[in-house]
Amino acid sequence: MGIQLGFSSRNTVRGNEVSNNSYGIQLVLSQENTIINNTVYGNRYGTSIFWSNDSKIVDNNISSNWRGVYLSLSESNWIYHNNFTDNSMQAFDDGNANYWDYGYPSGGNYWSNYSGADNMSGPNQDQPGSDGIGYIPFIIDADSQDRFPLVSFLGVGLPRPPAVVYANLSGKDSENVTIIWTLSPDDRPELQTVIGYRVYRNLTYDALGIGYGLLASLGKETSEFVDSQAGEGDPNNYFYRVCVVDSTSKTTCSTDQAAKFTRPLSVGLNLISVPLIQSVESIETVLQTVSFTSAWLYSSFDQEWKSFIRSKPWVGDLENLNHTMGLWVDISGSSNLTVAGIAPLFTSIQLRSGWNLVSSPSFKGNRTVAYAKLQTNATRIEAFDSLCPPYYLKKLEDSDVLLAGFGYWVYVEDEMTWIVYNF
Repeated sequence: MGIQLGFSSRNTVRGNEVSNNSYGIQLVLSQENTIINNTVYGNRYGTSIFWSNDSKIVDNNISSNWRGVYLSLSESNWIYHNNFTDNSMQAFDDGNANYWDYGYPSGGNYWSNYSGADNMSGPNQDQPGSDGIGYIPFIIDADSQDRFPLVSFLGVGLPRPPAVVYANLSGKDSENVTIIWTLSPDDRPELQTVIGYRVYRNLTYDALGIGYGLLASLGKETSEFVDSQAGEGDPNNYFYRVCVVDSTSKTTCSTDQAAKFTRPLSVGLNLISVPLIQSVESIETVLQTVSFTSAWLYSSFDQEWKSFIRSKPWVGDLENLNHTMGLWVDISGSSNLTVAGIAPLFTSIQLRSGWNLVSSPSFKGNRTVAYAKLQTNATRIEAFDSLCPPYYLKKLEDSDVLLAGFGYWVYVEDEMTWIVYNF
């Protein structure tokens, strides 16, 4: 073994030269690790992952191994921006839930045996002109592929990505969406490598940014962008990726995505949730676009109701609202729930034995009640129904779909953590 992590989480293996081992770098039963900027050559297995999930293999030179990267019984791992050169088998993946690229325009990996040409461009590779990405995927096996293979060998050190810090509504009547990010660590005057940033936008969410269109090109040392008229009053949802571009046209995108979500609300009772991570969680800020007289939620931890009342005597102890909570609101005038924030890659929701009033902060349209029950062992899930007084609730069927921006009652026998994925 060159380097082995077993039963280990959230570690970084960086800047090593690993050669002439049976196993170069290996993860076993380990989660959320990062293998970055290593040179791995002349091993039987260059980098291998067994029974390990949610890790990244990024920006490595992997060459002349019997097996370059070997994944077995592992899922939700990301492998991109690596050089795969002259390995007997470049890659092996016996699953179908790992990611071998980082979407467009960031791209996937360089493969020394890739034979495709770079004569097209765009997310679908159907536009004229080259973009450094091959127009056909690199096939690893029947259900694993690098959709955006890079046609040029990657130099040491791609530009490090910016981090999206937050997004909020701005301008008169919250009509704009402002996105703020931290600069790439490579965006420094003494380096002279970063030339700017690109902001991409889409109407629907994709964790890899597939299909997002270019919204703005900005100069270096820029850390803010305002999407005018995209906030309150625009009925669309928007999802944003921020990418850094260096002087050689290499680009790296932030992992986090900013977003704006809107949902129309009718006068009377509504059961809602906020599907985005908020930078300010005070209930008056989160619900700034909503006309309402009162709001209340049930805390399964305290086993009590908490409320916020806007009229005298202003009684209530509900101060903050986050993206895990379901919330009852009494709407006094037709309005929209419009919020801006960060789209979570995944959300941990703590469920206590009994009834829980929660959100479903995922924009994937395939999150059925049956799937949620399988994850949580819930015996019953209920949702709002204006035609079912006095509680205005109905039992959901297994085929029903859980939607972002709505609240749900979930009944479980035992305490557990529900992981709601957004990919």
